[in-house]
Amino acid sequence: MTPSDRATIQTLATTQDLTLSSYLRSMAINGRVIPRDEVVASRIELRRVGNNLNQLVRALHQGDRSVVVELPDVLKELQRALNALRL
Repeated sequence: MTPSDRATIQTLATTQDLTLSSYLRSMAINGRVIPRDEVVASRIELRRVGNNLNQLVRALHQGDRSVVVELPDVLKELQRALNALRL
């Protein structure tokens, strides 16, 4: 690697708020670097879906029959959140 190559890669790593080794590892394994804000947003979304599922299950266990669960919709929402996390 030339000094110029290293400087370019270091700049790219810095713009992603990553160390040089983390940047290179991510590129080698994933073929791309996932921006940190995308990871944070995906985790928030997955947590939201998990909280909703937990509330639904709790209501059903307590015998609340007013809760209507459209399982295909719940599964679609969960799949969307999981797809966002596939890095």
